Amino acid sequence: MTWPTLSRTPRASASLDLDDVDGTRRRYRSQRACGAAKLAIVVFTRELAQRMQGTGVTASVLHPA
Repeated sequence: MTWPTLSRTPRASASLDLDDVDGTRRRYRSQRACGAAKLAIVVFTRELAQRMQGTGVTASVLHPA
C-alpha cells in the first residue's frame, strides 16, 4: 500500500507554531498560513513513514513540479 501526500515546497521561512495552530495570537497572513500548512504536510508524512516502517505501507510526499 502506498500513502501519497502532495505538497508544494514550503518557503524557506515557513515555520510551525504548535502553540498557535489556529492563528489567534498573530495577525493572519495567507502566505505564512500556506507555508505552515505545506510544512505540516511534510512533517506529517515523515512521521507516518516512520510509524509505518516494516508494515508494507509506503508514505511519500512529493512536489507537483
